[in-house]
Amino acid sequence: LLACSTTGFFYVSNHGLDSLQSQMFSMAKEFFYLPLNEKHLYSLNTTSYQGYLRIGRENLDSTNSKLMDEKEAFVIRQSDLNRKQQLPNIFSHEENFKLIEQFFRQCYDLCMHLFEYLAEIFQIDRDYFTSRHKWDKAPGVALKLLHYPPINQIEQNINAIRAVRFQNVNK
Repeated sequence: LLACSTTGFFYVSNHGLDSLQSQMFSMAKEFFYLPLNEKHLYSLNTTSYQGYLRIGRENLDSTNSKLMDEKEAFVIRQSDLNRKQQLPNIFSHEENFKLIEQFFRQCYDLCMHLFEYLAEIFQIDRDYFTSRHKWDKAPGVALKLLHYPPINQIEQNINAIRAVRFQNVNK
């Protein structure tokens, strides 16, 4: 409770996803090391919010339009699990796709348990958070793979945003 009411951040350990997480990190690394022109083939679809976001694509500080986020990302929606042919080859390869499905679902299930615990701690309805994050209801859920290049590879900006506060859970 202290972490939620002070820093606004906590780290979950002993979640049982270490092996899957390690495999996902390896797959994400493989994708982010692709040439930029290949990653751009999967640019973010602004309607479904699925796909690749290049460095500087998101402005995460509404008070300063010149500060862009210095990370790249790939967003996979749960609906993409029904359209694997639209994913990059790295992700749509049968073994990798099964890994994504398994990891995505287990992360979602873990988040639902965390939401229930948080509701209990805050003494609110147990389904307060979970009812707002249904797997099969719009807008749905997303798995967002992130890559933060080393500082020496990007224009060093003392005010650069390397992480941001969201109104949901960062996995």
